[in-house]
Amino acid sequence: TPSEWDEYVLGRLSKDTARWIVFENVSAGSQKERLDRLVKNKFGAKISNTHLVREEGEETDIE
Repeated sequence: TPSEWDEYVLGRLSKDTARWIVFENVSAGSQKERLDRLVKNKFGAKISNTHLVREEGEETDIE
């Protein structure tokens, strides 16, 4: 079922990646709430201090 698949996939990801997918890439609604519960059940409710940063540097930024 889709629910089992979601649980399997989120369980294979790192904690921060799973949270990033749910919080940044899933639209609000029942699916987001369900995935949020899956992540909290798997990893706990505490959010780490790790933040994902996009790579937007230019070649001139590297010295």
